[in-house]
Amino acid sequence: MTPWILISKNMILLKTICQKCSKRVSLQFLGLLYKSSSVSTLCFKEFQNQLKKSVGFQISSLHQYLPFYQNQNNLVQGKNQKVQFLKKSYSSLQEDKYTPVFQRQETENEHFYNYLSHNQEYQSFFLPRVYIKHCSQNQATDLNDFLHNFQTYSPTQILDKFHDLSKFSAEKRHKLFTNEIFLEICRLLIDQLPKWNTEQLFHYMNIIIHLEFRSSSTKQQQKIGVQMAKVIDDQCVLRSKDFTLKQFFQANDFFFLLYYYRACKFKHTFFGIIEDRLLNKHEIVLSLFYANLARKMPLEITVQILQCLPSISESLSIEETAIICLGFFKTKKQIRNSDFLEASAKKLNESLAQADSLTVASIFKGFQISCSKAVDRTMLPLFNELDALINPISKHLHQYTYSTFMHIILFFHNIHFVSDEFLANVKNRLNFEEFFKYRLKDITKICFSVANLEPVLGPVPEFWDKILQELESGKRKNEILQHPQCLLNILVAMTFLDLYPFQLIDFIFQPKMLEQIHDLRKTQRLDLRRELFHLSESVKLERPNYTGPLLPDNFLSTLSRNHEVFCKLPDLKSPDLSHRESLLLKFLRQLDTLINDNEKYQIVCFLPHFQTADIEMQIGHDGKLLPLNQRVLNGFNSVNKNNDRNKTTTALNSLLLQMVGSSSSVQRVALLVLGPNAFCRFHSNNEVSYVLTGLHKARIRQLKKKGFKVIEVPFFEICEGKDKVYRKLTTAFSELTH
Repeated sequence: MTPWILISKNMILLKTICQKCSKRVSLQFLGLLYKSSSVSTLCFKEFQNQLKKSVGFQISSLHQYLPFYQNQNNLVQGKNQKVQFLKKSYSSLQEDKYTPVFQRQETENEHFYNYLSHNQEYQSFFLPRVYIKHCSQNQATDLNDFLHNFQTYSPTQILDKFHDLSKFSAEKRHKLFTNEIFLEICRLLIDQLPKWNTEQLFHYMNIIIHLEFRSSSTKQQQKIGVQMAKVIDDQCVLRSKDFTLKQFFQANDFFFLLYYYRACKFKHTFFGIIEDRLLNKHEIVLSLFYANLARKMPLEITVQILQCLPSISESLSIEETAIICLGFFKTKKQIRNSDFLEASAKKLNESLAQADSLTVASIFKGFQISCSKAVDRTMLPLFNELDALINPISKHLHQYTYSTFMHIILFFHNIHFVSDEFLANVKNRLNFEEFFKYRLKDITKICFSVANLEPVLGPVPEFWDKILQELESGKRKNEILQHPQCLLNILVAMTFLDLYPFQLIDFIFQPKMLEQIHDLRKTQRLDLRRELFHLSESVKLERPNYTGPLLPDNFLSTLSRNHEVFCKLPDLKSPDLSHRESLLLKFLRQLDTLINDNEKYQIVCFLPHFQTADIEMQIGHDGKLLPLNQRVLNGFNSVNKNNDRNKTTTALNSLLLQMVGSSSSVQRVALLVLGPNAFCRFHSNNEVSYVLTGLHKARIRQLKKKGFKVIEVPFFEICEGKDKVYRKLTTAFSELTH
């Protein structure tokens, strides 16, 4: 009979166990009670009380058994679990700090490694391959003789013997790991490693790879494998200055095959040594492949490679192009070479039928990091090729993996460029069973893209219903607690569509959650105050019936210089104007020639959380422009985060402006200057049109809720000249006054 069943049947034994047994034994019984799924809560608590009385333990000493109570409470609560995880203690979340030493690389890296290592042009840059052969009876006898008499062998002879062992089958090699004598020989070789010359070192590295210590099962075997890897790593770092370029790449090959690349130190010295040594396309492609693995690439190497790209772009295969694009993406470096980007898009368009899914995804990743804004299309020849690429690639969306499909969507969203055929295929490819297999980080990016493209994509209510079900069900509890920025960004995206799930909003503004988000600024340099401010202000404006917590005033009290949370009025006299500020200045000059009185308009931040300054006018009952109340507007425009008096003034002035807006005799007009990034370039029936993105649709909707009449002034109308602007304003004012 098991101890815990015995205890539960005879409660009298509890006191005896606690009094007669030692503290250690008593705790063991407590652990058995906790592990038992059949033991009652009463029995567990009774034993705990007796333990405290007899052994002197405090409740705080039993914290490791608290999950037992949580399990019991969950049974009582029943099935009503929806969004309950949002209310639980954050202390239950503990990240796994253990990282295995031998780690496989991502699928895309292994895919491109196989391409390079099997390509005849690159084989000299990789360690020689050993061909496995069948182990004969004589070889088995020789192995036994070697294991029992290894003391008579010199280190060089042992190394030669290891070379023979590496040719054995996997089953035979794995049996060696269980042999203590063999492991002792391995320790002997570790001690001999520093004494060998470079040629012997590389010979030994090749043997170790084929013995596959990474696959050993016991901790002792793993420990020996790690010791070998560390000693070789140290030796490669010490001898790196004497390596030839091929030896550099062969050393990288060793650490990749050993699954030790993430832990090795050699990757940090690699790029410091090869500077100015790159000679041809093979060395450039390999360098970017290993830069991808190391997640770093020095600026000097980046500049050197960018200078070489135009001369090699025509000779690259589609796979080599993908490796280069992936290397820049993983090291977070832009490909600042429009000729290479244009050639890559053209090559992809020509190879769509043959290119595999990982290759296509890698090329789009390179495009994605190099062309992050729609305004870039006025500067990059790449977009000429994308015009020809978007419809052909949309026909292949169904044959790509879901990961590749998502990267293609993200890229075209980032550059605000879609077509009707592309969007139709995107809708058909949205498969929720596949979609929810991915990380919350990936889902977040797609949610933001779908929300921002909604004006051209069309409503997808089923998509958002599924997203809310996934978030509220508790399936993503750990991901949300580890990466709160994901939930926050999804909620911000939902504001574009006038969707406000109160339970999730209540959760994101809980004090503990805000504290965790605030800590991300220190741990990950991730500043989310702008997103929090946007969500909080949008809820106040569009959901006045919401009664839950919002962003406290003191949360925005300290701002970094390079991350403004509140809208900032542009300095139009500055020589360094953004593209939109240049448009705003051009429009103001056109407006001055039309009105001849700049006191009748004012540059205003209508909605500080949208980061955009626009122009306000007021129209009286007679249809004429009114001079603005400068005193009221100053308080409304400038948002001071630290001064309570200014906060009171801001609130008062905002109230006064609302009173002005509600007056039947005064109409407040918002002139919105909309740059290229406010629009999505939409191809339909061989025609191009510009459609506002979801973000700016939400901005207009919120302005109307504040009582403004909105006049949109897009960039292409400003570029057509003041006559176009005059006709636009005349028509708009005429409609407002009638």
